[in-house]
Amino acid sequence: MNLPKELKSVNRWLVTKNDKIPRYITGTPRSGQLGTEEDLKQLATFELAKNNLNDIYPFLGFALISTDNIIFIDLDKVLDQEGQFISPDVKQLVDDAYELGAYVEVLMSGTGLHLFGFGNQQAFKKDGIEVYSDKRYCAITGKQHPSYPFQNKPLPELNEVATI
Repeated sequence: MNLPKELKSVNRWLVTKNDKIPRYITGTPRSGQLGTEEDLKQLATFELAKNNLNDIYPFLGFALISTDNIIFIDLDKVLDQEGQFISPDVKQLVDDAYELGAYVEVLMSGTGLHLFGFGNQQAFKKDGIEVYSDKRYCAITGKQHPSYPFQNKPLPELNEVATI
């Protein structure tokens, strides 16, 4: 699975299934105070989480913790069934982020995208765009959109893109 080294190198990994509930690699749902020492102790390395995927928990999840300065832009229902953008404004946002070096992947639904980079944005939702950097998680698919193949370069600063 082609993922940025900045994601793979931090112990922020979980497992999940189609219900999208984040679980530690033991299968226990992630709950309580997120980002605390107790929570952080239960998050796994990328390799450990990947090696714990199975028929019950076939997907990886990534926990966002503010001290990592990783931001996640969640774009739901922005692609049609053929993978084409519904909105030219969203396409421009993705193009801008990708040009900077953002990691882009297709959501489980096939109609949305995840973008990853660095930044310190507060969480917000605006015009179908969600941005998170702390106390959240996202299911990771590793599925590439044909227009945004894996770049294998350092994640960029996305604060400016994330405020659009």
